[in-house]
Amino acid sequence: LETNVMQHIEKPASENVRERYLSDEEIKLFLANVHHAGSAANHLKTLLYTGMRLREPLRCTFGDIDGERLHVPDTKNGLDFVVYLSPTVRTFGFDAGGEADERIFKNSLTAASKPILKVLLAIRTIKPFSAHDLRRTMVTKLSSMRDDDGRRIVTKEVIDKMINHKDRTTSGIHYDKYDYYEEKKAGWQAWSDWLDAL
Repeated sequence: LETNVMQHIEKPASENVRERYLSDEEIKLFLANVHHAGSAANHLKTLLYTGMRLREPLRCTFGDIDGERLHVPDTKNGLDFVVYLSPTVRTFGFDAGGEADERIFKNSLTAASKPILKVLLAIRTIKPFSAHDLRRTMVTKLSSMRDDDGRRIVTKEVIDKMINHKDRTTSGIHYDKYDYYEEKKAGWQAWSDWLDAL
């Protein structure tokens, strides 16, 4: 074709630049109003506190919990993924108890847009955001956190492990089989403490 037949058709929606993350004030507003999401509130809080992908907590059963560890089944990239459950996160339904094959979260969301919309309608002063933006918020905030000497609290390498990204380096693919659990645990606890203090 000499011309693009789609050139005069308007886009159905604006492009998603994927740069959105919540400010400190927006995080506070979100946590203060997330109860408006009803049965999805604990799911949304889990996304913010752990950085998991939207559907990962929904696949988890009580049988996937081993003390403070949550073994996430059926991950997007097929990698084993163990998430540390901080004392705060455990109160989001992980300590409720249940049969081994019973799902922790009863809501069967295919997307989180409706419960998030309920939260936004209750707040009214916060810009729209998606469930994935909660994941981006954790990564961005953790990357900015420094100790008294100006050193990163959590390294980029550990943050990548916390969001279960594949290490595509030669060392990561072929040689480094360490699970980084203790480092991830420290990162999640630091993030949980920061959110609790906020």
